[in-house]
Amino acid sequence: PAVQELLDLANEVGPGAARKALEESPDLRPLLDLYNGFRDEEEGLAKPLWGFEKPPPREWTIPNLVPEGFLSLLIADGGTGKSFLALYMALCVAVGARFLKLPVKRGRVLYVDYELDLEEQRRRLWRVAAGEGLSVSNSRLQERLFYLSPDEPVGTDSFHDQIEEVIDDHDIDVIVLDSLTLGTIGDATSQKDIVPVLRRLQELPTLVAIDHVSHSTAQGSAASARAFGSVFKRNIARSSLTLAQAEGGGFLLQQEKSNFGPGETKLSYAMDWEEQSITF
Repeated sequence: PAVQELLDLANEVGPGAARKALEESPDLRPLLDLYNGFRDEEEGLAKPLWGFEKPPPREWTIPNLVPEGFLSLLIADGGTGKSFLALYMALCVAVGARFLKLPVKRGRVLYVDYELDLEEQRRRLWRVAAGEGLSVSNSRLQERLFYLSPDEPVGTDSFHDQIEEVIDDHDIDVIVLDSLTLGTIGDATSQKDIVPVLRRLQELPTLVAIDHVSHSTAQGSAASARAFGSVFKRNIARSSLTLAQAEGGGFLLQQEKSNFGPGETKLSYAMDWEEQSITF
């Protein structure tokens, strides 16, 4: 009956309006993929680039920084607090708080950790949340932020089975991967090894992958920094963010590549370290 209701809606109001209704209705949203698949089957393999309705605006998890549904990189050298920044980002998305004064699209977040462990991440989150005036028991955070330490490297079937299980169980919207280089199977400098891994990551929901900087490109400014290893990391990512210490103190977060805009966003911030809190 739900499928018939969906097809009747599409026939009555047209494909564009039907898709919009699906996107705006929590009850019908699960049928969106089915509807898109139905349209694809009707149109065949080659899709028309004429006679279509105006597409909706691009969705962003964080405006002009993290595009929804794509892979973004957060690149920085060791000691710049990139994992703290990513955890802060995850918290802001989970509770719907502003990230460095930018609005976010609220969603359920999964923090995938190859660098530390659950206890240490809980210590960090406790202090980051306190910096936002939140308790980890706050109702805004309940069932919104999850942690996973995978059994196998990124790119393996076991990794993707675990990720997909968590996505399905908790309706995950955004994934933070800490970190891409340490978590990935194979040689990070090899195009042959890294491209299949990144292609599989593209199948996941919105993904922010922390990565280490290539020292050969990090001379000068944050804008010149590139991810360690194959250039295809940057090529396949739709947004690439670099993080570095600023000359006058604090940190500079800069978008050095964007496929959906000029890629000129720059944000300066400081971290206030207290015994019980960390404030951005």
